[in-house]
Amino acid sequence: MVGTLHAVDDLTVVVHYDAAGADAGATRKSFQVMRGQIFTVDDLELGDTVEGALVELRVPAGAASDCRVQAQYETSVTVANEGPHLDLLDWVHFTSNWRDARRVKKQGFRIPTLDDAERSRFPFVPAWELRDAVLTRGGPGWADLVKDVETPHDPPASVDVSVFRLRVVCGAGGTDDIFATLEVQIPMGC
Repeated sequence: MVGTLHAVDDLTVVVHYDAAGADAGATRKSFQVMRGQIFTVDDLELGDTVEGALVELRVPAGAASDCRVQAQYETSVTVANEGPHLDLLDWVHFTSNWRDARRVKKQGFRIPTLDDAERSRFPFVPAWELRDAVLTRGGPGWADLVKDVETPHDPPASVDVSVFRLRVVCGAGGTDDIFATLEVQIPMGC
């Protein structure tokens, strides 16, 4: 087995959703994750995010660990119609590279906060492809809303983060073992 969690097949990942972290009584969720597991988190509310969150790794007593947390985000297109919105979650995305979360204590890591440029990154798509995707997924009424849109950034379309992935990577001496991944679905819309 690669890594230093030799006798451990699971660990607890605690995510403190408030950027102030555990000391401020933040909203937190605990996840018991198994080695090799991809765990989907889909119960966040509109406006919730894991950006700036404190992630703690709780390893069973007596188990050695040399682990860190990495983050990756994905952006998607959403089309607004006053209150309702059509999220194109199964279409084209921008997916960032994995980057290490900043270690803030022995088993605590701070997830990066994205700036506006990162939040709006999206690959080039021709206007007709965007319009076709909206027609296919939303129907003629939604397609009419984007008939004059040239890019995914033109209102009523917009681009924002739809998924944040957090993975626990363990290893020492240049070896890395992806222990588990949390895929956090971020609600889109206004």
